[in-house]
Amino acid sequence: MEKLRSVFWQPTPKYNAVRTSQSDDDDQQEGVEEKLRSELAALESNIWCLRASLLITIVALLLVTIFAVVDRVSYDKASLNCGKGHIGSDPNGFVPPASNVLVNGNFADWKKPDGTVAKLPAYYSTVSYRQTYIIRSFHQMHCLISIAEEYGHRANNVSSQWAPKHIAHCLNAIREAIMCLADATPMTYVNGFAVGHVTDDQQFMCRDWSALRKWANDPVRGIRYKNIAPEGAGYDNNTEILPFPELSELEKVGLA
Repeated sequence: MEKLRSVFWQPTPKYNAVRTSQSDDDDQQEGVEEKLRSELAALESNIWCLRASLLITIVALLLVTIFAVVDRVSYDKASLNCGKGHIGSDPNGFVPPASNVLVNGNFADWKKPDGTVAKLPAYYSTVSYRQTYIIRSFHQMHCLISIAEEYGHRANNVSSQWAPKHIAHCLNAIREAIMCLADATPMTYVNGFAVGHVTDDQQFMCRDWSALRKWANDPVRGIRYKNIAPEGAGYDNNTEILPFPELSELEKVGLA
């Protein structure tokens, strides 16, 4: 039976898979190369953009630096030539070479009433007899304290130690400070009209008072006094503290 089946039904022949033609391989290779070329072009474009951005940034920084230097030089010249500078600034920059303190031979420039410029003369400390200056804002703070003391004296019917001319001088010093600052910051009642004060909860654009105090309290230029007048005296008797005292961190920045 098997022999008869083998005569009439021949087995189905097996065929090997047809190999991919050379043209198909070429098409695939070209597709890969085209993709690589596209990715390379995109990479080159990104690199070019980064280089251009970096160049623009460098140029911008250089321009900002140049303008800042030119502005500073122009400001310094204007301060000496005509006494005009940025609002609220002193004629020597942030602070004079030495001020409120020991001069150490670094005399500040002084524009006289007649317009000529000379070196600002110093005065002498009371004990060590060293040349010193005083910072204007520190004097203004002294005046504010003097006015507050005068108010307290009058409110409590106590004789004031300050002569009327001294209080008038201090009021004028505070007026000068206000007019010199010419602060144009807008304000309002942020918590409702007439609720609290018109200055409540609003930022004040300031220079750094603590930095100025820290600079002035550096022992290389610092000079401090104490009042040795007896309790209840109607006068001050200030004497220099020698050697310069060790200050706490809060004292160095004027907060204690």
